[in-house]
Amino acid sequence: MASSTTNPALDPDSDTPENPGHEFAQFASGCFWGSELRFQRVVGVIKTEVGYSQGNAHDPYYELVCTGTTIHSEVVRLHFDPQVCSFSDLLAVFWSRHDPTTLNRQGREVGTQYRSGIYYYSEEQARLAEESKEATQKELKDKTVVTEILPAKRFYSAEEYHQQYLEKGGDHGNKQSAEKGCTDPIRCYALDPNKSSVKLAMASSPTNPAQDPDSDTPDNPGHKFAQFGLGCFWGAELRLQRVVGVVKTEVGYSQGHVHDPNYRLVCSGTTNHSEVVRVQFDPQVCSYSDLLSVFWSRHDPTTLNRQGGDVGTQYRSGIYYYNEEQARLAEESKEAKQKEFKDKRVVTEILPAKRFYRAEEYHQQYLEKGGRNGNKQSAQKGCNDPIRCYG
Repeated sequence: MASSTTNPALDPDSDTPENPGHEFAQFASGCFWGSELRFQRVVGVIKTEVGYSQGNAHDPYYELVCTGTTIHSEVVRLHFDPQVCSFSDLLAVFWSRHDPTTLNRQGREVGTQYRSGIYYYSEEQARLAEESKEATQKELKDKTVVTEILPAKRFYSAEEYHQQYLEKGGDHGNKQSAEKGCTDPIRCYALDPNKSSVKLAMASSPTNPAQDPDSDTPDNPGHKFAQFGLGCFWGAELRLQRVVGVVKTEVGYSQGHVHDPNYRLVCSGTTNHSEVVRVQFDPQVCSYSDLLSVFWSRHDPTTLNRQGGDVGTQYRSGIYYYNEEQARLAEESKEAKQKEFKDKRVVTEILPAKRFYRAEEYHQQYLEKGGRNGNKQSAQKGCNDPIRCYG
């Protein structure tokens, strides 16, 4: 649809500021959480919104943007009062906030959604943007400024939980000030920068806790764990919630090399973590083989690092076992599935369960709670209603 003149994603941003005397500005400078908080603190900025723009997909959502297939950028759109704060003032904040010489990345966050961009609403904004880019290039000398300067296209507001994310507490519930003029350091991921999940544990280190076995135990001594990776964990969890004998489900990250990962970092593709569902089940009611049957029926095990439109190593197919009996049953079931698929190779990995990092609370039982659009889906045992991951 990218080449279609009727693609609404390619239309100019036709919204207008809430106050006729105010103006819009739109910037992309890496992760929109930290960028937004920096702009919230600017005197004269009346309102901030984070969202997606400059891509080819209509009505995108965070998970889709993270796949890199939409070409959308993470942007911050500002309402500002030009009598108090000039566009040049905002440009100065923009250039100071990020590294405009790294193509499609800021720090360890890699992807087209993290590119540097100024998206203008008038010829005057375009002129000022170009002049500021030229001045920045002179300052940086031999390092090429890769910031794109383009007309503002349709703005798609990001999910509510992303709005004012750091002011509301971020990953760890540590609220950061959005007070005008505040100069406190901005922490995108953690209270202590030395413990930030952006600091990757060394993959080759024998003391890397992400490589440890899963040492948790089920809540009930008579119950057992099972762990599966089969694409987006939202739909996978709901399907397993419905299984009679499954007592509890949790979604999270495992099999990677990063200690204490978060969703955004996993989506960058740099951690090698898989989105997994960890199940607590009663073996007197539901056998491990029953769970394997659900696993194979729920996804396509022949597509490497993808399920449908979801692309990335975090969406790979995997069975992560807790004992030798689970390993044996997993291997046998994979062999049987390979015979069914004949010439299509089953790419499911079968590995010991490693440390399980529980995902953010909003991901837990996501579809049962209503998902993106507030449409709750049944987790009742035995329910066979179709599962809608995004609609």
